[in-house]
Amino acid sequence: MNVSLRPLEDRDLDTIYQQVTDPESVRMAAFTAEDQTDRRAFLNRMSRLRADTSVSYRVIDVDEQSLERSRPSESTISLR
Repeated sequence: MNVSLRPLEDRDLDTIYQQVTDPESVRMAAFTAEDQTDRRAFLNRMSRLRADTSVSYRVIDVDEQSLERSRPSESTISLR
C-alpha cells in the first residue's frame, strides 16, 4: 500500500467537512465549533488556515489500487 502526505486541495474539503460533522466524531472531540453543521463557518476557517503560512496542512493520500490489493478477501476472514 502506498501512503503519502500531500498539501490540502480544494477537492479534500468535502471529505474533511463530512468528518468534522460526523456525530460520533463530534461526540469524541475535545473541541468543536459552536455549530458543527455551519458549512460557511467551516469554509471560512479552512480558508484562514490555508492562508496562514505558519500552518502546514497536509492530508494522507492512499493509493486506492494498492489499498484494494491489501484488503483481505472474504474467504480469508474468519469470524469467531
